[in-house]
Amino acid sequence: TRSKSIDDRNPETLILLGDAYLAQNNGGLAVSSYEKASSLDPKIAKPFYKIGLVYLRSKNFDAAQESFSKAVQIDLAYTLAYKELGEFYYQKKDGANAVKAYQKYLSLTDTPETGKLQLAFFLVMAKDFAKANELFEVLSQKEDASPTTLRFYALSLFVEGKYERSRKVFDREF
Repeated sequence: TRSKSIDDRNPETLILLGDAYLAQNNGGLAVSSYEKASSLDPKIAKPFYKIGLVYLRSKNFDAAQESFSKAVQIDLAYTLAYKELGEFYYQKKDGANAVKAYQKYLSLTDTPETGKLQLAFFLVMAKDFAKANELFEVLSQKEDASPTTLRFYALSLFVEGKYERSRKVFDREF
């Protein structure tokens, strides 16, 4: 608040103020701060991303989608908005759009390895079992492969008609 009193025309100050309001569970003031930041500099995507997060918290999914989409319209390389869009579409059971958004996120992020498991799940939802199995094959070889990963891999192989391989993966799980 003190920073805002010194310079109330700095978008980053208003974004931080919005973050503080959000930490206090005051979504209304948070959104107001983010909106003011976006009006001061309409070329930055961060306020729209943050607004989307507030709307997700309040389960206003249409407004969240609109805000994340606006963020990526402003900045085609805003990775976090693509990630949230992927998660959003996954929750709505829209596998094709979840895959599209998440692939864009992974192509832009510095650490794509951490999101590959999520993408594999999205591919299963989108019924693209061949691509899902390519990812699951690599992920299942890791020492820390979870039972959930192996279960989904076995299921995806089975649906693709690779019954023997599916059985081997399933047996490995148990």
